[in-house]
Amino acid sequence: MAYLESFIALFHTVNDFLGTLNGELFKNSLDLVLFTIVLYMLISEWLKNKRKDILYLIAAFLSLVLGRILITISLSFLIFRDISSLKWFMPFIPVFDHGLEIFALILLTHAFMYPIFKENIKKFHQQIFILIYFLALIISISELIWLNTDISNTSFQFKNYSVFIIFEITKFLLLFYTIIMILCFKNKIGRYTNHILSAFIIYLLVPIINLINSVFFNYTSKLLRVIIHPLPFLATLLFLRVIFLKLVDKATLQQELSITKQKYKVAEELNKLKDEFVSVVSHELRTPLTNIKLYISLLLRGEFGKISNQQKDTLTIVNNESNRLSSLIEDILSLAKLEQKKEKLLLKKINLFQLVESSIYYNLAKEKKIKVRNDISKKIEVFVDENKLNQVIINLFSNAIKFTHEKGEIIFTAAVNTQYWNLSIKDTGIGIPKDKIPQLFNKFFQVENHLTRKAAGTGLGLVIVKKIVELHNGTIAVDSDINKGTTFRLQFPTTITINNNNDNTKLFKSRDFQLKK
Repeated sequence: MAYLESFIALFHTVNDFLGTLNGELFKNSLDLVLFTIVLYMLISEWLKNKRKDILYLIAAFLSLVLGRILITISLSFLIFRDISSLKWFMPFIPVFDHGLEIFALILLTHAFMYPIFKENIKKFHQQIFILIYFLALIISISELIWLNTDISNTSFQFKNYSVFIIFEITKFLLLFYTIIMILCFKNKIGRYTNHILSAFIIYLLVPIINLINSVFFNYTSKLLRVIIHPLPFLATLLFLRVIFLKLVDKATLQQELSITKQKYKVAEELNKLKDEFVSVVSHELRTPLTNIKLYISLLLRGEFGKISNQQKDTLTIVNNESNRLSSLIEDILSLAKLEQKKEKLLLKKINLFQLVESSIYYNLAKEKKIKVRNDISKKIEVFVDENKLNQVIINLFSNAIKFTHEKGEIIFTAAVNTQYWNLSIKDTGIGIPKDKIPQLFNKFFQVENHLTRKAAGTGLGLVIVKKIVELHNGTIAVDSDINKGTTFRLQFPTTITINNNNDNTKLFKSRDFQLKK
Protein backbone atom coordinates (compact mmCIF):
# COMPACT_ATOMS: atom_id res chain seq x y z
CA MET A 1 0.00 0.00 0.00
CA ALA A 2 2.86 2.32 0.87
CA TYR A 3 4.46 1.57 -2.55
CA LEU A 4 1.20 2.48 -4.30
CA GLU A 5 0.94 5.76 -2.38
CA SER A 6 4.58 6.54 -3.22
CA PHE A 7 3.94 5.81 -6.90
CA ILE A 8 0.83 8.03 -6.97
CA ALA A 9 2.76 10.81 -5.24
CA LEU A 10 5.60 10.49 -7.76
CA PHE A 11 3.08 10.47 -10.64
CA HIS A 12 1.52 13.72 -9.42
CA THR A 13 4.93 15.29 -8.88
CA VAL A 14 6.03 14.43 -12.43
CA ASN A 15 2.82 15.74 -13.96
CA ASP A 16 2.96 18.93 -11.87
CA PHE A 17 6.51 19.42 -13.15
CA LEU A 18 5.49 18.80 -16.78
CA GLY A 19 2.79 21.44 -16.39
CA THR A 20 5.34 24.13 -15.53
CA LEU A 21 7.56 26.14 -17.87
CA ASN A 22 10.52 23.99 -16.80
CA GLY A 23 8.50 20.86 -17.62
CA GLU A 24 7.56 22.29 -21.00
CA LEU A 25 11.23 23.04 -21.65
CA PHE A 26 12.17 19.45 -20.67
CA LYS A 27 9.52 17.91 -22.95
CA ASN A 28 10.42 20.10 -25.91
CA SER A 29 14.16 19.49 -25.40
CA LEU A 30 13.53 15.73 -25.36
CA ASP A 31 11.40 15.98 -28.53
CA LEU A 32 14.13 18.08 -30.16
CA VAL A 33 16.78 15.42 -29.48
CA LEU A 34 14.51 12.63 -30.75
CA PHE A 35 13.47 14.53 -33.92
CA THR A 36 17.11 15.43 -34.62
CA ILE A 37 18.17 11.75 -34.40
CA VAL A 38 15.40 10.74 -36.83
CA LEU A 39 16.31 13.62 -39.15
CA TYR A 40 19.97 12.55 -39.18
CA MET A 41 19.00 8.95 -40.02
CA LEU A 42 16.74 10.08 -42.86
CA ILE A 43 19.29 12.47 -44.37
CA SER A 44 21.96 9.74 -44.28
CA GLU A 45 19.62 7.33 -46.07
CA TRP A 46 18.50 9.91 -48.64
CA LEU A 47 22.11 10.73 -49.56
CA LYS A 48 22.52 7.04 -50.51
CA ASN A 49 19.48 6.45 -52.72
CA LYS A 50 17.57 9.80 -53.23
CA ARG A 51 14.14 8.24 -52.61
CA LYS A 52 11.24 10.72 -52.78
CA ASP A 53 9.31 9.31 -49.82
CA ILE A 54 12.39 9.84 -47.63
CA LEU A 55 12.61 13.43 -48.88
CA TYR A 56 9.07 14.08 -47.61
CA LEU A 57 9.99 12.56 -44.24
CA ILE A 58 13.09 14.78 -44.08
CA ALA A 59 10.98 17.90 -44.71
CA ALA A 60 8.45 16.75 -42.08
CA PHE A 61 10.99 16.14 -39.32
CA LEU A 62 12.91 19.28 -40.27
CA SER A 63 9.71 21.25 -39.64
CA LEU A 64 9.27 19.49 -36.29
CA VAL A 65 12.88 20.25 -35.36
CA LEU A 66 12.46 23.94 -36.29
CA GLY A 67 9.26 24.12 -34.26
CA ARG A 68 10.94 22.57 -31.22
CA ILE A 69 13.94 24.88 -31.58
CA LEU A 70 11.60 27.89 -31.64
CA ILE A 71 9.69 26.76 -28.53
CA THR A 72 12.86 25.69 -26.69
CA ILE A 73 14.54 29.06 -27.27
CA SER A 74 11.39 30.96 -26.26
CA LEU A 75 10.96 28.90 -23.09
CA SER A 76 14.64 29.34 -22.25
CA PHE A 77 14.24 33.12 -22.49
CA LEU A 78 11.11 32.97 -20.34
CA ILE A 79 12.88 30.94 -17.66
CA PHE A 80 16.45 32.22 -17.67
CA ARG A 81 16.45 35.74 -19.18
CA ASP A 82 14.55 39.00 -19.29
CA ILE A 83 11.60 38.59 -21.67
CA SER A 84 10.82 42.26 -22.20
CA SER A 85 12.82 42.29 -25.44
CA LEU A 86 10.77 39.36 -26.79
CA LYS A 87 7.38 40.50 -25.56
CA TRP A 88 6.34 41.64 -29.05
CA PHE A 89 7.13 38.18 -30.42
CA MET A 90 5.29 36.13 -27.80
CA PRO A 91 1.77 36.37 -29.36
CA PHE A 92 3.05 34.75 -32.56
CA ILE A 93 4.78 31.76 -30.95
CA PRO A 94 1.66 29.52 -30.57
CA VAL A 95 0.68 30.21 -34.20
CA PHE A 96 4.16 29.38 -35.51
CA ASP A 97 4.37 26.29 -33.31
CA HIS A 98 1.01 24.86 -34.37
CA GLY A 99 1.53 25.95 -37.99
CA LEU A 100 4.89 24.17 -38.21
CA GLU A 101 3.41 21.08 -36.53
CA ILE A 102 0.53 20.89 -39.05
CA PHE A 103 2.93 21.49 -41.95
CA ALA A 104 5.09 18.63 -40.61
CA LEU A 105 1.99 16.42 -40.27
CA ILE A 106 1.02 17.12 -43.88
CA LEU A 107 4.43 15.94 -45.08
CA LEU A 108 4.66 13.09 -42.55
CA THR A 109 1.25 11.63 -43.40
CA HIS A 110 1.90 11.88 -47.12
CA ALA A 111 5.35 10.34 -46.78
CA PHE A 112 3.72 7.22 -45.33
CA MET A 113 0.90 7.42 -47.92
CA TYR A 114 3.40 7.71 -50.78
CA PRO A 115 3.02 4.02 -51.83
CA ILE A 116 -0.73 4.62 -52.29
CA PHE A 117 -0.18 7.49 -54.75
CA LYS A 118 3.04 6.15 -56.28
CA GLU A 119 1.34 5.50 -59.62
CA ASN A 120 -0.28 8.95 -59.67
CA ILE A 121 2.40 11.38 -58.48
CA LYS A 122 0.65 14.38 -60.02
CA LYS A 123 -2.42 13.85 -57.85
CA PHE A 124 -0.15 13.26 -54.86
CA HIS A 125 1.61 16.63 -55.31
CA GLN A 126 -1.67 18.44 -55.94
CA GLN A 127 -3.06 17.12 -52.68
CA ILE A 128 0.00 18.30 -50.72
CA PHE A 129 -0.12 21.78 -52.29
CA ILE A 130 -3.84 22.12 -51.54
CA LEU A 131 -3.27 21.20 -47.89
CA ILE A 132 -0.33 23.60 -47.57
CA TYR A 133 -2.43 26.37 -49.14
CA PHE A 134 -5.24 25.56 -46.68
CA LEU A 135 -2.71 25.72 -43.81
CA ALA A 136 -1.45 29.13 -44.96
CA LEU A 137 -5.06 30.33 -45.04
CA ILE A 138 -5.63 29.11 -41.46
CA ILE A 139 -2.47 30.86 -40.24
CA SER A 140 -3.53 34.10 -41.94
CA ILE A 141 -6.96 33.96 -40.31
CA SER A 142 -5.34 33.19 -36.96
CA GLU A 143 -3.12 36.26 -37.26
CA LEU A 144 -6.16 38.41 -37.86
CA ILE A 145 -7.76 37.15 -34.64
CA TRP A 146 -6.32 38.70 -31.49
CA LEU A 147 -3.69 36.35 -30.09
CA ASN A 148 -1.75 36.72 -26.92
CA THR A 149 0.40 34.61 -24.67
CA ASP A 150 -0.57 34.53 -21.07
CA ILE A 151 2.89 34.97 -19.59
CA SER A 152 1.52 35.16 -16.05
CA ASN A 153 0.63 31.45 -16.24
CA THR A 154 3.20 28.69 -16.26
CA SER A 155 2.62 27.59 -19.85
CA PHE A 156 2.02 28.92 -23.34
CA GLN A 157 -1.70 29.33 -24.02
CA PHE A 158 -3.90 30.98 -26.61
CA LYS A 159 -5.79 33.88 -25.12
CA ASN A 160 -8.49 33.24 -27.72
CA TYR A 161 -9.26 29.49 -27.80
CA SER A 162 -11.22 29.68 -31.06
CA VAL A 163 -7.92 29.76 -32.96
CA PHE A 164 -6.59 26.86 -30.89
CA ILE A 165 -9.74 24.87 -31.76
CA ILE A 166 -9.27 25.62 -35.48
CA PHE A 167 -5.72 24.23 -35.36
CA GLU A 168 -6.78 21.12 -33.41
CA ILE A 169 -9.67 20.41 -35.82
CA THR A 170 -7.22 20.71 -38.73
CA LYS A 171 -4.86 18.18 -37.09
CA PHE A 172 -7.76 15.84 -36.37
CA LEU A 173 -9.07 15.91 -39.95
CA LEU A 174 -5.60 15.40 -41.43
CA LEU A 175 -4.76 12.45 -39.16
CA PHE A 176 -8.22 10.88 -39.50
CA TYR A 177 -8.00 11.08 -43.31
CA THR A 178 -4.56 9.44 -43.24
CA ILE A 179 -5.75 6.59 -41.00
CA ILE A 180 -8.73 5.91 -43.29
CA MET A 181 -6.48 5.91 -46.40
CA ILE A 182 -3.98 3.51 -44.80
CA LEU A 183 -6.81 1.18 -43.73
CA CYS A 184 -8.26 1.20 -47.26
CA PHE A 185 -4.89 0.53 -48.93
CA LYS A 186 -3.13 -1.66 -46.35
CA ASN A 187 -1.77 -3.96 -49.07
CA LYS A 188 0.14 -1.07 -50.67
CA ILE A 189 1.71 0.34 -47.50
CA GLY A 190 3.91 -2.65 -46.69
CA ARG A 191 4.81 -4.90 -43.80
CA TYR A 192 4.82 -2.16 -41.11
CA THR A 193 1.25 -0.97 -41.69
CA ASN A 194 0.05 -1.83 -38.18
CA HIS A 195 2.92 0.09 -36.56
CA ILE A 196 2.23 3.14 -38.73
CA LEU A 197 -1.49 2.97 -37.91
CA SER A 198 -0.72 2.71 -34.18
CA ALA A 199 1.49 5.81 -34.34
CA PHE A 200 -1.14 7.88 -36.17
CA ILE A 201 -3.94 6.70 -33.85
CA ILE A 202 -1.93 7.70 -30.77
CA TYR A 203 -1.17 11.06 -32.39
CA LEU A 204 -4.88 11.46 -33.23
CA LEU A 205 -5.74 11.24 -29.52
CA VAL A 206 -3.92 14.55 -28.92
CA PRO A 207 -6.29 16.82 -30.93
CA ILE A 208 -9.31 14.80 -29.73
CA ILE A 209 -8.42 15.31 -26.05
CA ASN A 210 -7.49 18.96 -26.65
CA LEU A 211 -10.84 19.59 -28.35
CA ILE A 212 -12.72 17.92 -25.48
CA ASN A 213 -10.75 19.98 -22.97
CA SER A 214 -11.34 23.23 -24.87
CA VAL A 215 -15.02 22.76 -25.72
CA PHE A 216 -16.26 21.23 -22.46
CA PHE A 217 -13.76 22.44 -19.85
CA ASN A 218 -12.40 25.69 -21.35
CA TYR A 219 -8.98 23.99 -21.34
CA THR A 220 -8.92 23.81 -17.53
CA SER A 221 -8.99 20.03 -17.00
CA LYS A 222 -5.63 19.01 -15.52
CA LEU A 223 -6.44 15.32 -15.94
CA LEU A 224 -6.82 15.69 -19.71
CA ARG A 225 -3.58 17.67 -19.86
CA VAL A 226 -1.83 14.92 -17.94
CA ILE A 227 -3.15 12.27 -20.34
CA ILE A 228 -1.80 14.20 -23.33
CA HIS A 229 1.77 14.58 -22.03
CA PRO A 230 3.22 11.20 -23.17
CA LEU A 231 1.16 10.77 -26.37
CA PRO A 232 3.25 12.82 -28.87
CA PHE A 233 6.42 11.23 -27.51
CA LEU A 234 4.98 7.70 -27.84
CA ALA A 235 3.79 8.41 -31.39
CA THR A 236 7.23 9.74 -32.30
CA LEU A 237 8.89 6.63 -30.85
CA LEU A 238 6.63 4.45 -33.01
CA PHE A 239 7.48 6.49 -36.12
CA LEU A 240 11.16 6.20 -35.21
CA ARG A 241 10.76 2.41 -34.83
CA VAL A 242 9.11 2.09 -38.27
CA ILE A 243 11.78 4.23 -39.94
CA PHE A 244 14.57 2.32 -38.19
CA LEU A 245 13.12 -1.08 -39.14
CA LYS A 246 12.73 0.03 -42.77
CA LEU A 247 16.31 1.25 -42.92
CA VAL A 248 17.63 -1.89 -41.20
CA ASP A 249 15.61 -4.12 -43.55
CA LYS A 250 16.90 -2.24 -46.54
CA ALA A 251 20.47 -2.36 -45.27
CA THR A 252 20.13 -6.11 -44.72
CA LEU A 253 18.64 -6.63 -48.18
CA GLN A 254 21.38 -4.53 -49.78
CA GLN A 255 24.03 -6.54 -47.95
CA GLU A 256 22.44 -9.83 -48.99
CA LEU A 257 22.09 -8.56 -52.56
CA SER A 258 25.74 -7.54 -52.61
CA ILE A 259 26.81 -10.97 -51.32
CA THR A 260 24.54 -12.69 -53.85
CA LYS A 261 25.97 -10.58 -56.68
CA GLN A 262 29.50 -11.50 -55.64
CA LYS A 263 28.60 -15.19 -55.47
CA TYR A 264 26.87 -14.99 -58.85
CA LYS A 265 29.91 -13.27 -60.36
CA VAL A 266 32.24 -15.94 -58.97
CA ALA A 267 29.91 -18.72 -60.17
CA GLU A 268 29.68 -17.09 -63.60
CA GLU A 269 33.47 -16.87 -63.86
CA LEU A 270 33.83 -20.51 -62.75
CA ASN A 271 31.25 -21.63 -65.33
CA LYS A 272 33.07 -19.67 -67.99
CA LEU A 273 36.39 -21.26 -67.04
CA LYS A 274 34.75 -24.68 -66.94
CA ASP A 275 33.21 -24.24 -70.39
CA GLU A 276 36.49 -22.98 -71.83
CA PHE A 277 38.36 -25.90 -70.24
CA VAL A 278 35.88 -28.46 -71.56
CA SER A 279 35.95 -26.90 -75.03
CA VAL A 280 39.75 -26.74 -75.20
CA VAL A 281 40.24 -30.28 -73.83
CA SER A 282 37.58 -31.70 -76.15
CA HIS A 283 39.15 -30.04 -79.19
CA GLU A 284 42.60 -31.24 -78.16
CA LEU A 285 41.32 -34.82 -77.71
CA ARG A 286 39.76 -34.91 -81.15
CA THR A 287 43.04 -35.05 -83.12
CA PRO A 288 44.77 -37.90 -81.26
CA LEU A 289 41.50 -39.83 -81.06
CA THR A 290 41.05 -39.54 -84.83
CA ASN A 291 44.53 -40.94 -85.33
CA ILE A 292 43.84 -43.78 -82.87
CA LYS A 293 40.66 -44.73 -84.71
CA LEU A 294 42.46 -44.56 -88.06
CA TYR A 295 45.22 -46.96 -86.99
CA ILE A 296 42.75 -49.32 -85.32
CA SER A 297 40.77 -49.56 -88.55
CA LEU A 298 44.00 -50.19 -90.48
CA LEU A 299 44.96 -52.96 -88.05
CA LEU A 300 41.51 -54.54 -88.30
CA ARG A 301 41.76 -54.57 -92.10
CA GLY A 302 45.16 -56.30 -91.87
CA GLU A 303 47.06 -53.44 -93.51
CA PHE A 304 50.06 -54.08 -91.22
CA GLY A 305 49.94 -57.84 -91.39
CA LYS A 306 47.62 -60.68 -90.54
CA ILE A 307 46.11 -60.67 -87.02
CA SER A 308 44.76 -63.54 -84.97
CA ASN A 309 41.13 -63.89 -83.91
CA GLN A 310 42.03 -62.99 -80.34
CA GLN A 311 43.83 -59.85 -81.51
CA LYS A 312 40.86 -58.99 -83.72
CA ASP A 313 38.44 -59.30 -80.79
CA THR A 314 40.68 -57.09 -78.67
CA LEU A 315 40.95 -54.45 -81.41
CA THR A 316 37.18 -54.56 -81.92
CA ILE A 317 36.66 -53.74 -78.21
CA VAL A 318 39.23 -50.92 -78.45
CA ASN A 319 37.51 -49.63 -81.60
CA ASN A 320 34.08 -49.65 -79.94
CA GLU A 321 35.43 -47.82 -76.89
CA SER A 322 37.15 -45.23 -79.09
CA ASN A 323 33.86 -44.69 -80.92
CA ARG A 324 32.14 -44.26 -77.56
CA LEU A 325 34.81 -41.76 -76.48
CA SER A 326 34.45 -39.89 -79.77
CA SER A 327 30.67 -39.75 -79.27
CA LEU A 328 31.18 -38.39 -75.75
CA ILE A 329 33.52 -35.65 -77.00
CA GLU A 330 31.07 -34.65 -79.73
CA ASP A 331 28.23 -34.53 -77.19
CA ILE A 332 30.30 -32.40 -74.80
CA LEU A 333 31.21 -29.94 -77.57
CA SER A 334 27.63 -29.79 -78.79
CA LEU A 335 26.29 -29.20 -75.27
CA ALA A 336 28.93 -26.55 -74.56
CA LYS A 337 27.87 -24.61 -77.68
CA LEU A 338 24.21 -24.86 -76.71
CA GLU A 339 24.88 -23.71 -73.14
CA GLN A 340 27.03 -20.80 -74.32
CA LYS A 341 24.25 -19.87 -76.79
CA LYS A 342 26.69 -20.08 -79.68
CA GLU A 343 24.44 -22.37 -81.71
CA LYS A 344 22.36 -20.69 -84.41
CA LEU A 345 19.06 -21.90 -85.81
CA LEU A 346 18.86 -22.23 -89.58
CA LEU A 347 15.09 -22.26 -89.90
CA LYS A 348 13.30 -23.55 -92.96
CA LYS A 349 10.06 -25.29 -93.85
CA ILE A 350 10.39 -29.09 -93.93
CA ASN A 351 8.08 -32.07 -94.30
CA LEU A 352 7.91 -33.67 -90.85
CA PHE A 353 7.11 -37.20 -92.12
CA GLN A 354 10.09 -37.22 -94.48
CA LEU A 355 12.45 -35.85 -91.81
CA VAL A 356 11.45 -38.54 -89.30
CA GLU A 357 11.55 -41.24 -91.99
CA SER A 358 15.11 -40.29 -92.99
CA SER A 359 16.22 -40.18 -89.33
CA ILE A 360 15.00 -43.66 -88.41
CA TYR A 361 17.64 -46.36 -88.65
CA TYR A 362 15.47 -49.38 -89.44
CA ASN A 363 18.46 -51.72 -89.51
CA LEU A 364 19.09 -51.01 -85.79
CA ALA A 365 15.50 -51.96 -84.99
CA LYS A 366 15.69 -55.12 -87.13
CA GLU A 367 18.55 -56.48 -85.05
CA LYS A 368 16.21 -56.58 -82.01
CA LYS A 369 13.12 -57.39 -84.14
CA ILE A 370 11.53 -54.12 -83.03
CA LYS A 371 8.64 -52.80 -85.11
CA VAL A 372 8.89 -49.10 -86.04
CA ARG A 373 5.77 -47.16 -87.12
CA ASN A 374 5.88 -43.67 -88.56
CA ASP A 375 2.24 -42.57 -88.16
CA ILE A 376 2.90 -38.89 -88.98
CA SER A 377 0.75 -37.41 -91.73
CA LYS A 378 2.68 -36.89 -94.97
CA LYS A 379 1.09 -33.45 -95.38
CA ILE A 380 2.42 -31.83 -92.20
CA GLU A 381 5.03 -29.15 -92.82
CA VAL A 382 6.86 -27.37 -89.99
CA PHE A 383 9.33 -24.52 -89.64
CA VAL A 384 12.50 -25.75 -87.82
CA ASP A 385 16.25 -26.19 -87.99
CA GLU A 386 16.36 -29.48 -89.93
CA ASN A 387 19.77 -30.68 -88.69
CA LYS A 388 19.03 -29.99 -85.04
CA LEU A 389 15.59 -31.60 -85.10
CA ASN A 390 17.20 -34.56 -86.85
CA GLN A 391 19.66 -34.78 -83.94
CA VAL A 392 16.73 -34.78 -81.49
CA ILE A 393 14.93 -37.59 -83.36
CA ILE A 394 18.08 -39.71 -83.62
CA ASN A 395 18.82 -39.35 -79.89
CA LEU A 396 15.26 -40.24 -78.85
CA PHE A 397 15.06 -43.11 -81.36
CA SER A 398 18.39 -44.61 -80.27
CA ASN A 399 17.27 -44.40 -76.63
CA ALA A 400 14.03 -46.18 -77.50
CA ILE A 401 16.00 -48.93 -79.28
CA LYS A 402 18.31 -49.40 -76.26
CA PHE A 403 15.52 -49.81 -73.72
CA THR A 404 12.94 -51.74 -75.77
CA HIS A 405 12.92 -55.53 -75.63
CA GLU A 406 12.87 -57.80 -78.70
CA LYS A 407 9.61 -57.76 -80.66
CA GLY A 408 8.75 -54.43 -79.07
CA GLU A 409 7.34 -51.41 -80.89
CA ILE A 410 8.30 -47.72 -81.44
CA ILE A 411 5.67 -45.30 -82.75
CA PHE A 412 6.10 -41.74 -84.11
CA THR A 413 3.01 -39.49 -84.13
CA ALA A 414 2.36 -35.78 -84.64
CA ALA A 415 -0.49 -33.30 -84.23
CA VAL A 416 -0.90 -29.67 -85.30
CA ASN A 417 -3.02 -26.60 -84.53
CA THR A 418 -2.76 -22.88 -85.22
CA GLN A 419 -0.37 -22.16 -82.32
CA TYR A 420 1.60 -25.37 -81.71
CA TRP A 421 2.67 -28.60 -83.34
CA ASN A 422 3.54 -31.75 -81.37
CA LEU A 423 5.81 -34.72 -81.98
CA SER A 424 5.60 -37.90 -79.87
CA ILE A 425 7.97 -40.87 -79.72
CA LYS A 426 6.45 -43.84 -77.89
CA ASP A 427 8.07 -47.19 -77.13
CA THR A 428 7.02 -50.39 -75.36
CA GLY A 429 10.29 -50.69 -73.50
CA ILE A 430 11.27 -51.27 -69.87
CA GLY A 431 10.05 -47.85 -68.75
CA ILE A 432 11.50 -45.36 -66.26
CA PRO A 433 10.79 -45.23 -62.50
CA LYS A 434 8.62 -42.22 -61.60
CA ASP A 435 11.24 -40.87 -59.16
CA LYS A 436 13.90 -40.92 -61.90
CA ILE A 437 11.95 -38.92 -64.51
CA PRO A 438 12.78 -35.44 -63.04
CA GLN A 439 16.50 -36.32 -63.28
CA LEU A 440 16.42 -37.49 -66.91
CA PHE A 441 17.66 -34.15 -68.25
CA ASN A 442 20.58 -33.82 -65.80
CA LYS A 443 24.07 -34.11 -67.22
CA PHE A 444 25.57 -37.62 -67.19
CA PHE A 445 22.50 -39.08 -65.51
CA GLN A 446 21.83 -42.75 -66.23
CA VAL A 447 18.64 -44.52 -65.12
CA GLU A 448 20.57 -47.76 -64.61
CA ASN A 449 23.41 -48.04 -62.12
CA HIS A 450 26.77 -47.51 -63.82
CA LEU A 451 28.03 -50.86 -62.50
CA THR A 452 25.08 -52.91 -63.72
CA ARG A 453 23.72 -51.10 -66.78
CA LYS A 454 23.73 -52.97 -70.08
CA ALA A 455 23.00 -50.07 -72.45
CA ALA A 456 25.99 -47.85 -73.11
CA GLY A 457 25.59 -44.09 -73.27
CA THR A 458 27.17 -40.77 -72.38
CA GLY A 459 24.32 -39.43 -70.26
CA LEU A 460 24.27 -36.24 -72.35
CA GLY A 461 21.85 -37.19 -75.15
CA LEU A 462 18.65 -36.09 -73.38
CA VAL A 463 20.33 -32.91 -72.09
CA ILE A 464 21.19 -31.98 -75.69
CA VAL A 465 17.66 -32.87 -76.82
CA LYS A 466 16.14 -30.55 -74.23
CA LYS A 467 18.53 -27.70 -75.12
CA ILE A 468 17.67 -27.98 -78.82
CA VAL A 469 13.93 -28.07 -78.08
CA GLU A 470 14.25 -24.98 -75.85
CA LEU A 471 16.31 -23.26 -78.57
CA HIS A 472 13.18 -23.59 -80.72
CA ASN A 473 11.11 -22.11 -77.83
CA GLY A 474 9.58 -25.55 -77.35
CA THR A 475 9.00 -27.89 -74.41
CA ILE A 476 9.61 -31.59 -73.76
CA ALA A 477 7.68 -33.89 -71.41
CA VAL A 478 8.04 -37.56 -70.43
CA ASP A 479 5.42 -40.18 -69.48
CA SER A 480 6.57 -43.62 -68.42
CA ASP A 481 5.50 -46.79 -66.59
CA ILE A 482 7.73 -49.66 -65.58
CA ASN A 483 7.55 -52.52 -68.15
CA LYS A 484 4.93 -50.61 -70.15
CA GLY A 485 7.07 -48.16 -72.07
CA THR A 486 7.98 -44.49 -72.34
CA THR A 487 6.59 -41.58 -74.35
CA PHE A 488 8.52 -38.39 -75.12
CA ARG A 489 6.25 -35.49 -76.10
CA LEU A 490 7.75 -32.47 -77.85
CA GLN A 491 5.78 -29.28 -78.39
CA PHE A 492 6.92 -26.40 -80.64
CA PRO A 493 5.30 -23.04 -81.46
CA THR A 494 4.29 -22.50 -85.08
CA THR A 495 5.83 -19.01 -84.99
CA ILE A 496 9.28 -18.82 -83.41
CA THR A 497 11.01 -15.77 -81.96
CA ILE A 498 14.69 -16.61 -81.65
CA ASN A 499 18.02 -15.02 -80.83
CA ASN A 500 20.71 -15.77 -83.38
CA ASN A 501 23.26 -13.22 -82.22
CA ASN A 502 26.09 -14.09 -79.90
CA ASP A 503 25.81 -10.81 -78.01
CA ASN A 504 22.16 -11.59 -77.13
CA THR A 505 20.95 -8.19 -78.30
CA LYS A 506 19.41 -8.71 -81.73
CA LEU A 507 16.06 -10.53 -81.98
CA PHE A 508 14.22 -11.49 -85.13
CA LYS A 509 10.88 -13.17 -85.65
CA SER A 510 10.30 -15.96 -88.11
CA ARG A 511 7.56 -15.57 -90.66
CA ASP A 512 4.19 -17.25 -90.06
CA PHE A 513 3.36 -20.28 -92.12
CA GLN A 514 0.33 -22.46 -92.72
CA LEU A 515 0.37 -26.08 -91.60
CA LYS A 516 -1.04 -28.41 -94.19
CA LYS A 517 -3.43 -30.88 -92.62
